[in-house]
Amino acid sequence: MKPYILMHVKSDFTVEKLFYSNLSSDVDRNNLKEDLKKGGHLYCNCLYPKSKLELYITEKNRIIPKHHDYQHDDSCPKSQISKTFAPYNSAFKRDEKNENIIHANVNLSFTHKLKNENKDVHEHNIYTTRQPVKNAKMTVSALIKKLNMSTFQYLAFSKKLNMYPSIDEFCRWLNWKTKFIYIDKDKNLKSLSIENDKKAFFYGIYNKFEDTSDKYMQICLTRYYSSKEGKCFNQALKLSYKKEYFQDALEEFEKTYNNMSVQNAIENGYNIICSGFYTKNAKGYSTCLDLHFILVNKNGLFSESTYEADMYDYVCDYLNTNNLKSKYAFYKPWEFGSTIYNNNYLEDGIFYNIENDEQYALEVFGRNSPEYLETKTHKESIASDILISWNAAQNDPKPDLSQYLK
Repeated sequence: MKPYILMHVKSDFTVEKLFYSNLSSDVDRNNLKEDLKKGGHLYCNCLYPKSKLELYITEKNRIIPKHHDYQHDDSCPKSQISKTFAPYNSAFKRDEKNENIIHANVNLSFTHKLKNENKDVHEHNIYTTRQPVKNAKMTVSALIKKLNMSTFQYLAFSKKLNMYPSIDEFCRWLNWKTKFIYIDKDKNLKSLSIENDKKAFFYGIYNKFEDTSDKYMQICLTRYYSSKEGKCFNQALKLSYKKEYFQDALEEFEKTYNNMSVQNAIENGYNIICSGFYTKNAKGYSTCLDLHFILVNKNGLFSESTYEADMYDYVCDYLNTNNLKSKYAFYKPWEFGSTIYNNNYLEDGIFYNIENDEQYALEVFGRNSPEYLETKTHKESIASDILISWNAAQNDPKPDLSQYLK
């Protein structure tokens, strides 16, 4: 979905473009509210300046329309067409009052302990192909991927960073973002604690595993956080896990990545994230409740194949080297509503020109089956001249990004 963009006509008559995701704090909204009191105006960007759909900020700092007959352009994330697709995004959806907050409808029964007898039937449809399914209840694996993509999108539009971060820096931002992901009405991922909830969420870079007994093994990972002073620090976490459940997590990874093992991925230079929930047993040892591995590129973005990871590395390197992040926000979409493919598919990536709102779709074509090639042709016909693609399965060279992103 496209970002929600506002146009601020200041009291001194200068104009600035504001991304809603950068207005997450009360301080930012109070400063904006003060200028509105002095004669400034706030509009939705979707029809500006042809039609000035005015907004205002309430006493509780909600940003809402001034008029009841407020109609957005179809391409706007606040349009009727975007609302139509809200049920498809219901398992991981933005809050209606503050879209920086996300509500996750996640299955926390950890059914792998029942040998997957009650496995979520929606997971493959939504979070592998990312096709829409109504009113889904997501698995923990899907939660981890959605959290990753939404964090990367937040950073893509953030003015706090002028480059796409390293993987450890991204992990720090992701752990900060967990305070905005609510799994219950009053409970976010960051606030979960073993003391009060008998479980806590973890997300970090996978290092290794060690055998500790005939039945258990120890998983070692590194987590990254911010101190109150804003400095980054890391913390090693060691979790015990039953070998049979650990094997299930390894097999899940191999099925996702064309029979490539976690160890082979690491040996080939790829980055592996280990995430899930843990608790403490009667002896005080940290023990996994649920565990999943995902492949990410060197900047932390979830990748559905090694081809994608390679392409995301290439894209982030290009934008960082040429100081183009402030002009082009690059992200991997995680919600339907207003896509380049008219909500038929989600793109592998989006380049969003912050200056003029133009977009390019990114696609990594990594297979040659007849069904896949049919979908490829359909995507190419829809996106046409705003498609940047790499035919990785044909061993084609990566696209020359300088032809599109300048």
